[in-house]
Parts: sequence; structure tokens; C-alpha cells
Amino acid sequence: SLLTEITHVLPMVSATTPPHIHIEQELSADLPLIMADAPRVQQIILNLCNNAVQAMQAQNSGLLRVTLLTKTLHSHQATRLKLSTGRYVCLQVSDNGSGMDENTQRHIFEPFFTTKDVGEGTGMGLAVVHGIITKHNGIISVDSELGKGSTFTLYFPEFIPEDNQNTDQEAVAPTTIPDPEDHYVDKHILVVDDEYVIQQTCSAILQEQGFLVETCSHPNAAINLIKERKNFDLIISDYSMPDMNGLEMAKNIQTIQKIPIILLSGYKDIASKEQLNNAGIVTALTKPIDMTSLIHATRKAFTDD
Repeated sequence: SLLTEITHVLPMVSATTPPHIHIEQELSADLPLIMADAPRVQQIILNLCNNAVQAMQAQNSGLLRVTLLTKTLHSHQATRLKLSTGRYVCLQVSDNGSGMDENTQRHIFEPFFTTKDVGEGTGMGLAVVHGIITKHNGIISVDSELGKGSTFTLYFPEFIPEDNQNTDQEAVAPTTIPDPEDHYVDKHILVVDDEYVIQQTCSAILQEQGFLVETCSHPNAAINLIKERKNFDLIISDYSMPDMNGLEMAKNIQTIQKIPIILLSGYKDIASKEQLNNAGIVTALTKPIDMTSLIHATRKAFTDD
């Protein structure tokens, strides 16, 4: 159910959230049926929570609140939201972070729109969330004020089966996320990303799959770890990082030790296949990356090895 997916993802969010940010949740268990793709729902939750955490990074304290409840839209409410009347499962993710002005709010769901500096993000996150909720016949709205935080609200329409049977739980498509496997417990992975939230989210996902994971936030730190330890079986690295990009870091590492590397990038065609192979890169994943793709790519790296 949608409730199950949220309770599955929130521990990961909690484990990767800086200690100065507090998480509150209000999750109603009495929800109408919806039809949803579980991995995509998880992607939405992670994306919105990560954005909220980033909006509060510079504060001394922050509050991330996740709410799940039922809303019934009557004619005037449905017309305002451009939805049909009826019941909806409503997911809200709110923060008391930096917030947005009206101009930013008008553009945040556009592909490639970003408020970050060049190289720090692709701007695809909220566009992807918008696309997912639209495919589920719902909508996403935002209420924000500069300096006072943001609230994202998603409306999933009630699903009514034709035979009106099996209505005691939500009709959510089966998840495709693989179950953990015991033979990965001795596999040691280094995650390299200068964005704390992404770094820790990847770590939490992989640890849940049974991998032993360490993280660092700078390419030079990763290279020094390889020189000192030489005990990593795989490296997962972002491409855009300060001082040295992921491809350059990979080339440096291969001169020290031959280690397979998965590269994460917001840009397509960052290098030729030959250049990637020469740098030890076995897979290049294009952001935004969902949990399923990350897990499958990681397992494939060990299978091919």
C-alpha cells in the first residue's frame, strides 16, 4: 500500500538526514484504494524529502513533516485544482526551510529548471515527480513563501474496482526492488558524492541490500582511501564534483587499483564508451536515479565481475 511504501522509505530518509533536522510524520491507516506503481511512489517520496532537507541545510534547526491522509474534493475544490470530484489519498511533504518566491514556483516543475549553480544539478527532480503523479491521474501543488518553507501536496485519485471486491487495502503494483541477498554482505562499496543527502541516501539503500558501505564527499579523499586501504570492491561516484569530476577521479583510481566504478551523472553522453571503459566505469547511470536502477546496476557490476 502507499502507507507501506512511505513507512519503507522514511527510515532511509531519517538515517540520511543531518541531526539538526527533525522529522515528524502523520500517517493515516484508513485510506481509500489507489492504483500506483510502488517504485515510482518511493522515488517521489525520496525526491521530495531530499529537496526539503537541502532547503534546510543552512539552518541551525529544521522540521521535515510527512503527512498521509484522505481528502474529499467537492465541486469548487475540484474545479480549482482541475480534478474530478471524489476522494483522494493526499501526501504532503513540508519543510520550514528557505522557501521559494512566486517566480520560482511558476517554473519548478519544468524540465531542467534549477536554482543551483551550473554542474550542481540537472533540475529534473521535480519535473520527474510531476510526470509520475500525472501518469497516476493526480496532481502536485506547492505552497511556499521565501524564507518560510514549502509544502508539496500530491493528490492520488481513489481507485474503485469494477467488482468492488478486495477493497480492504490499496491496489498498489508489486514493487520490483530486489530482496537483499546474503552473499553481498562481504562486498565493500565506496560512495563518492559532494551532496550529503544523495551520498547518504545511496548508502542507506545499499546497506539495506546487505552491502558494506563507506562514503566520502571529495574525489581526493576517495583517491587517498584507495591508496591507504585497497579493500573496496566497487565505487559509486557522482560525475559533477568540485576540483575533479568523477571521470577524472576514476582514471586516477585505475592507476592505483583496478576497481569497477558506477558513475552517476545528470548529463547524457559525458564520454565515449571507450573512455568509460578505460576509466574502469562499468555503468553510467543518468540522474535522477531510482532505487531499483541503483540496486540492479550494483548487482550487475558484481555479476559481470
